[in-house]
Amino acid sequence: MFWECPSIPQKYRDEDKKLAEFYRPIERDSLMNEEEKTKHMIEWYKAANALLRGVTFPRQELLGVGQRMIECYRDGVHELVAWSQRQQVPVLVFSAGLGDSVQAALTAAGFQLPNVKVVSNFLDLDDNDKIVGIKGDEVIHTMNKNETTIKNTEYYEMVKERRNVLLMGDSIGDARMVEGMEHCAAVVKLGFLGHNVRDSLPKYLSQFDVVLVNEPSMRLPNAILQLI
Repeated sequence: MFWECPSIPQKYRDEDKKLAEFYRPIERDSLMNEEEKTKHMIEWYKAANALLRGVTFPRQELLGVGQRMIECYRDGVHELVAWSQRQQVPVLVFSAGLGDSVQAALTAAGFQLPNVKVVSNFLDLDDNDKIVGIKGDEVIHTMNKNETTIKNTEYYEMVKERRNVLLMGDSIGDARMVEGMEHCAAVVKLGFLGHNVRDSLPKYLSQFDVVLVNEPSMRLPNAILQLI
């Protein structure tokens, strides 16, 4: 989404693409150990964030791009969000990407509701709409999305006394998003696997309770929620 904004210079797009081409295969490597992969993810995010500094970026451009993202959601997301609103169940969108893009996509689809919170990396802009960096002390990447990252957020206050979690993710690191939440009594982990299936499936099966292979819909999560 960020690349699609008119103000983003081609030089940034080219350099960011080079980083993705180098680090994405590492992110998806099913054989690399966690410590080594985490080191590479930190390198990637630091390099990507360095590219952002100095870019002039009117934030409202993302809202226009967000309108084009409405059709990209998995089939059944609308039903899931509607159920969570009716039942007053908090929903966390935990993203290692750019939070500004996530919020724009949610807003365009009508999903930016009081019970839906985003924990992610947000742009820090000066008074002239120039990017000076990413807000916060720690960058969220695919290997550190867990409870310690949300401890001091509005979302944590909503869930600190709730004991049941339905976790959904499409990377191995996502399976750890509830680490540290000792108060949880029941956690069901659903993994969506859509790449490098043959090599990745055994590891996904070891980390998630259920693995959905090349599944574009939210039928199973919605079926679970309808039983509650």
